Amino acid sequence: MLSTELKIQTFNATAIDPLLFNPTLENILVIVKLNSTKLESYNLSTNENLQATKYHQQKDSFAYSWRHHLLNTWLGHYCNKPFELLKIKTTKTGKSYLETLPFHFNISKSTSFVAFAFGPHPVGVDIETLQDSKPFTPIADQHFHEKEQAILAEEPSSRSFFAIWTKKEALLKANGSGINDNLKNLDTTSESHQIDSKIYLLETFTNDEFIVSLAYQSNNSLPLKICNYNIP
Repeated sequence: MLSTELKIQTFNATAIDPLLFNPTLENILVIVKLNSTKLESYNLSTNENLQATKYHQQKDSFAYSWRHHLLNTWLGHYCNKPFELLKIKTTKTGKSYLETLPFHFNISKSTSFVAFAFGPHPVGVDIETLQDSKPFTPIADQHFHEKEQAILAEEPSSRSFFAIWTKKEALLKANGSGINDNLKNLDTTSESHQIDSKIYLLETFTNDEFIVSLAYQSNNSLPLKICNYNIP
């Protein structure tokens, strides 16, 4: 444990292939570090191909293509059908989902990292690249719960700040409500949270480059498989 109070664990991937696991039975957390590799053809829908051309910078177009290529490829495998037949929809708060899907998924990006989460219950994930957190002090003052601010005062580090922030985002994404004006009322110092009468569990991991939090709706903890997927 890197932090007892914030319950931050050392990131330790146990596999490189997320397709070895079953998202209907266990949670799967996949971290991908993008590089300059470019595919001749991505598994993208017509709309996704169009969206990729709208980015002004090539690196952003590249990152978008890889994110959706991987998501489509893995969803197609898990559902045992061509990705072209998967109709991904979006809620009013921006959370993507597939109707009649026997599992849930979520995605988060930060600089050169992308985090994917799959699981049998509603799930949310948020990843942040570790950086100087001083410019974000006003955010902590305005949006962190008093217990979170107390911990941050005792552990004034970038890792503590981004641990709290990723926990909040992951919880709200799992709940499907998205970032809202009630962030200060959300206390992430506990591993279990009740939102709208539903229980959500939290896990947070970090290394020298990033910090990532996973939240999922469940009364009991589920097996978690952590993958560090490397783009060929």
